Amino acid sequence: MKDEMLFRIEAATANLALGIAALGLLTQEDCYPILEQLDFLYGEEEFCFQKVESEIPQNSDISRRYCLHYIIDDLKSESDRQRIKENFLQMLLNNLLRETFEGIKYYCTPEISNQRELFVAQPWYRFAKVIRNCLSHNYMINAPNKDLPVCWRSLTITKEMNNGYLEFSFLGIIQILELVKEMKEFAKNVLT
Repeated sequence: MKDEMLFRIEAATANLALGIAALGLLTQEDCYPILEQLDFLYGEEEFCFQKVESEIPQNSDISRRYCLHYIIDDLKSESDRQRIKENFLQMLLNNLLRETFEGIKYYCTPEISNQRELFVAQPWYRFAKVIRNCLSHNYMINAPNKDLPVCWRSLTITKEMNNGYLEFSFLGIIQILELVKEMKEFAKNVLT
């Protein structure tokens, strides 16, 4: 079971790396002509980036077609491209933090390894729990006041911040990666 938990965490880390690579490619103007010709199948669903006016043929293996051509126009716009990059990166980081936290949390349940007390005793646990809940609930900090403040390194979530939005600038990319690194080290080296 520990191997499965670690695999889940590493998969989320790999998804972050692939997402960042995709983001780097998608923000290069010379990729737009290639992207405009791209279509791919996922099961019975087709995703395409060119404007498609035709209906799906009757005898086709395709059950649905999703045309995503609008994203190319958005990528060509400097302001939209910046917004897309920020949102996409934020989604990748949120997924990494959530998958890491939830994977460890599940592994530590009484049914699996019964190490919950060890998990909640970690110096990053309370902070990570508030951040994880915030990311899953529209970036709204919503913790019982008795649980605040929570601190990790130089960052503090105070009672005054409760019921407000978590700004991306509060917890940047490097801090999220460092928090996840501490969680991964705990999972690999402390949990049995």
